[in-house]
Amino acid sequence: MLTLAFDTSSKTLSVALLRNRTVLHHVILHREQNHSEVLLPAIDEACRLSNVTVRDMDLFACTLGPGSFTGLRIGVGTLKGLMLATGKPAAG
Repeated sequence: MLTLAFDTSSKTLSVALLRNRTVLHHVILHREQNHSEVLLPAIDEACRLSNVTVRDMDLFACTLGPGSFTGLRIGVGTLKGLMLATGKPAAG
């Protein structure tokens, strides 16, 4: 199972790409703000370096809280967009 997981709940943004329980790639960015500007490029980087696409994912996951309200909205909004674009399930 190929999973794309991300956390936007704090000042540290993280993206991880996993196959079963093995981490294929991860990105950790320490930012005060701007998760909305760096989340999708970080997802793109993780996919590109792992030679997969978002459509290859079997599951999407994101943090639902606690944390920054705006950060959580960015994460959940991105999660919903990926779900709708691919028809794949999500967890959070």
